[in-house]
Amino acid sequence: MVYFTMANVDMAAVAQNYSFKETRDDRCLIHGIDWQQQLSLLTKNQLLNDFHCPGTISEYEKFMIRFYPKIESAMVLTVRKTLSQIESITREETKSPAYAQRFLSSLQRLYGTIPSRYDVIDPSQESNEERSRQSDDGMIRDSELEAIWRSCEEEHPSWKMFPVVARNLMSIIRCETDPIHLVFSEGLAEKLYASLFEQICDERFQRLLELLCHETSSLGILEGYLLFLEIIDPNTSCGNAGFGVFPGWWLSSEKERSNSPLISELQWDHVLQDAGFSGTDLVLRDFKSDVCHLSSIMLSRKVDGDDGIQMQNHIQDHSLQPQASNLGMILVVVNTESYYQWAVASMIERSEGHHWTVKTLPWPDAPNKEGISTIVSSVDDPSSLVIFLLEIEKPFLATITQEHFTALQELMPRASRLLWVTASDLDDVDYPRYSIVNGFLRSMRSESVNSRFVTISVEFSLSRARESIENRRLAEYIARIADACFPGHNSLSIPPYTDDEYTIGDDYIYTPRLVEETFLNKRLRRLESPTRREEAWSLGPPLKLGIGVPGSLDTFRFVQDTRFIGCSGIPPGDVEAKATVWPLSFRDLFVALGRLDYDILGLKCAGIITRIGSEVGSVRQNLKPGDKVCVGTLHGGMRTYVRESAKLVFKLPNTLSLEAAASSTNPGVTAYHGLINLARLQRSETILIHSTAGSTGQMAVWIAKMVGAEIFASVGNKEKKKLLIDEFNIPASHIFHSRDTSFLKGVKRLTGGIGVDVVFNSLSGEVLRASWECVAPFGRFIEIDKADIISNNQLPMGRFSRNVSFFSVDLHHIAAYNPDLLSSLMGSILDLLAKGVIHHPQPLHFYSVSEVEKAFRFMQTGRNTGRIVITPENQAPVTKLVRDQNLCTFDPNATYLIPGGLGGLGRAILRWMVHKGARNLIVPSRTGPPDSTTAAFKVVQEIRGQGVKVITPKCDVASITSLSRMLDDCSLTMPPIRGCINATMVLQDSIFENMTHAQWQLTIQSKAIVSWNLHQLLAVGSLDFFILLSSLSGIYGSLAQSNYAAGYTFQDALARKRASKGENAVSLDIGWMKTIGIIAETEEYQRNRENSGDMAAIEAEELLSLLRFADPTLGGRNRDKGDGPVNINDSDPADDSRQAASAKEKAEVVVRAVSTRLARALSIPVEKIKCDKVLSEFGIDSLMAVELRNWIGRDFRANLAVFDIMNGATILSIGDAVVGKSEV
Repeated sequence: MVYFTMANVDMAAVAQNYSFKETRDDRCLIHGIDWQQQLSLLTKNQLLNDFHCPGTISEYEKFMIRFYPKIESAMVLTVRKTLSQIESITREETKSPAYAQRFLSSLQRLYGTIPSRYDVIDPSQESNEERSRQSDDGMIRDSELEAIWRSCEEEHPSWKMFPVVARNLMSIIRCETDPIHLVFSEGLAEKLYASLFEQICDERFQRLLELLCHETSSLGILEGYLLFLEIIDPNTSCGNAGFGVFPGWWLSSEKERSNSPLISELQWDHVLQDAGFSGTDLVLRDFKSDVCHLSSIMLSRKVDGDDGIQMQNHIQDHSLQPQASNLGMILVVVNTESYYQWAVASMIERSEGHHWTVKTLPWPDAPNKEGISTIVSSVDDPSSLVIFLLEIEKPFLATITQEHFTALQELMPRASRLLWVTASDLDDVDYPRYSIVNGFLRSMRSESVNSRFVTISVEFSLSRARESIENRRLAEYIARIADACFPGHNSLSIPPYTDDEYTIGDDYIYTPRLVEETFLNKRLRRLESPTRREEAWSLGPPLKLGIGVPGSLDTFRFVQDTRFIGCSGIPPGDVEAKATVWPLSFRDLFVALGRLDYDILGLKCAGIITRIGSEVGSVRQNLKPGDKVCVGTLHGGMRTYVRESAKLVFKLPNTLSLEAAASSTNPGVTAYHGLINLARLQRSETILIHSTAGSTGQMAVWIAKMVGAEIFASVGNKEKKKLLIDEFNIPASHIFHSRDTSFLKGVKRLTGGIGVDVVFNSLSGEVLRASWECVAPFGRFIEIDKADIISNNQLPMGRFSRNVSFFSVDLHHIAAYNPDLLSSLMGSILDLLAKGVIHHPQPLHFYSVSEVEKAFRFMQTGRNTGRIVITPENQAPVTKLVRDQNLCTFDPNATYLIPGGLGGLGRAILRWMVHKGARNLIVPSRTGPPDSTTAAFKVVQEIRGQGVKVITPKCDVASITSLSRMLDDCSLTMPPIRGCINATMVLQDSIFENMTHAQWQLTIQSKAIVSWNLHQLLAVGSLDFFILLSSLSGIYGSLAQSNYAAGYTFQDALARKRASKGENAVSLDIGWMKTIGIIAETEEYQRNRENSGDMAAIEAEELLSLLRFADPTLGGRNRDKGDGPVNINDSDPADDSRQAASAKEKAEVVVRAVSTRLARALSIPVEKIKCDKVLSEFGIDSLMAVELRNWIGRDFRANLAVFDIMNGATILSIGDAVVGKSEV
């Protein structure tokens, strides 16, 4: 069945498809390793030292020392007075619930007869003033007690809960007042809690949380820990009476807590131990003084069985507490030539109370009769623990020989429990070499999943080793960590620590965590893709105005202007100007609303010349930087800088302001071309000008006056009519209404039925057809509106029989296809303005660049007269969607050394460096200049073609002699080296058991030895940057890449060492590169990486953006601290609606959002929006209704029709309708 048919329907897009949420790439590419103290391995003394109360008493504590006794005394007096008044009331009469009876009994026992510590115990000590406060029954007078409570409220408003409870204590005991409603309805409890938490949750608590989260970083759960805050003064009257009014206060059932659930810190220690916890390992007091000490934060850890006391002893005693265990044999491996290693091993053997079987074995040792070394044969027992001390005093893996390598290969598969100890610090020349073991063992953990390999790095100076670090002290640390990681049967019954790496420094034990580098990731994202932020207009790169969603004016944002050329020269015939005045036109509004299929905003602007092309003089001889100009633009004028042909740039005389010129040019050109060139308007002819009060209408009036024509006008309201009478002396009889067709009769009447010679039309639909009827014989009709043209509407043809003409004026079309005509028209208008023949539109409505949306919405209302002008002030805050400027540039007068630069990664880096200004490059390789058939050769030729000096010497950079000779040779012809990027790499994948010593050495040379040689020959402080390209394999420990991982952790340590001296040195542990490098160029490697799934693929652009941080002007790497503009996080009504608990609350969210949006659209305070008012009464037209419908659909996912909005709907009814249809 057909319900209706539609014909001749034109459809126009009012908004593009829009995702309901803006998306951005949030993946965190940059991470660092954060070392923090291991909380559970801190001794009792360390806990006390690190978390003690501040030494100085704060001003707040001084206040509480005076205040707390006062409020305590007031509460005791109140309780006693209340008890004296209810002694005659029996429990049967009160009919109280059990908790209330218990509360009353508690008050009687605690304060009925026993004096409080804040009482005046000896009556003889009472002053006359104190006695005068007492009533006849010996109790304090009500007025005096109330004065004390008022004083307490004034002194400490946050503690108002206690005075309120005290005043209502009698009615609470009688169950006449609900204490929960009394305290929580006015937020009294929240204020008290906030005061308590603010005091006690200080930097000590924040530090504690940091260490707890570090230790239990998985999912952020404090696994195994109990952290709680308690009132710990059992005698506090504020606690017992103030909180005792609540039923939940009396849930305890223990006999010792019958009078009060409060217990002291010491009692909590015993209770926790009895419950299977370690006791109060840490207590954070609210105040140092006992006078006002009310609450504490306490920390305890869960232990199993009866081992709570053992755990407590472990924490309290700094000395070794080894327990009998099933560790089996402990094998301590030492170098026969190291006295210090032997001494530490001996101390482990002779530890007091030792129940372990410890055996010290020399390395290397002679094989037995079967050809197996004693060490290897000793670890056949899987319960044995091997403690490796070979890297104390001297590196081992960095210089491992073939013999020792083979012995290590035999040991590793058998040593299921291994603890490897190193000792060094940043001042040690060999510091990076000790770090090789970190990458090696990380990889070995991947290859031996059933084994446990743990490292201990002791950081101390070898020159002070025997003086500052006692042998026993080091042995204690080793034993403590061994006990934590390899607990035996009779050791503490707690799960073994899962950390595999420990560092000892400053007498503390540290463990590492992989953490996001928030600041650097934010900076990297801002380099890679535009991010939304709010900052001053003048900051950052040049901008242009854009609209995120055509049809939604609230999606205006300023985006980076890609047309801006920057430092390079501009085209010879162009002029660049900084735009300081943007006039707004109806065409701009139509573009923003999606009614015109363009994305260019602004056809004219005015500003100051900043640069001119080399051939501008032949077109405009008088143009120079600094001149005031008016610019006609084909590319949009609403931007920081405009650049156009000199033909469209006109210098302004000093008598003509930028605002006058910019506001007049567009409407003036339209009127001039339409009336002079096309209509050929003559003196004494008649003309009908529609929308006369607008800018184009006013300019048409000036042109008509200049010619001497008789003017008829149409406007939309009385204010606009008055403007024409006052400013242009147009008779009231010649001014008609433009919102209907009534003007047709008026024109016919005043012209004797003939009509007018020229119609200057900006109206559409029926009004256009009525205007067409106004044209006299031989008349001309000038159409400047776009609505009927875009809709391809029909025009009655009969009128043409009277020799009339129909013209259309489209400035954008003229600018695009006849710029010479546009240039001529602009010249004519500006000349007339300068001579005072015509004047700019009146009035001018000025809006700041931060008020762009408001300016467009003002034009949308149709209430404006004259011209709307936007002015970009430097400090105006605006919303931007821009990338950070990549300011990294290389010194063209410096040389940069790139070993490995002919590889896949290196070639991309070379191109990037040249793009950033590098002009002298040294790219050494073992083979020398690349073959002409290789990709490396093509890249070298490409950058040489850009005028870059690139030399590719043959050099084995793993040989310090070869590298030194090459650098000496290059110094004769090249500028000084100011930066180095080591991109060398050799892959020799193999599981360690099958790896040859040659494979180990070759890979170690490519990373460790090469980096070390560069470090030796490029002095610290001589470079702008020192970058080592490492790999995540050194962090994750990739399977079959122990040599590879070992070399990369060497590089990490080397960069750390140079950075400690103040140099801009960094080691980048990169994941696998998706489009460049050896993995991208090798299918097998790429397939392996994709299958393993342990690393995200990295794009070339991401790596190159990251290299930007090598720029020494970037500054420090302050984790979690940003600078500059911040992202805007606007409140999301959809999120608020989603979180609402009921349909009513959801509707309220929608009503608030709609009201706010309408207020912004109408430029009125939101308070003036009446939600029960019909929308049409606000002046909402169909265009605004469409925009509102689009926004509702986008944010609330509710499909409302425009009819639903326009047909008598109120904001309240829209709220209900949206909730009923929303998918949110």
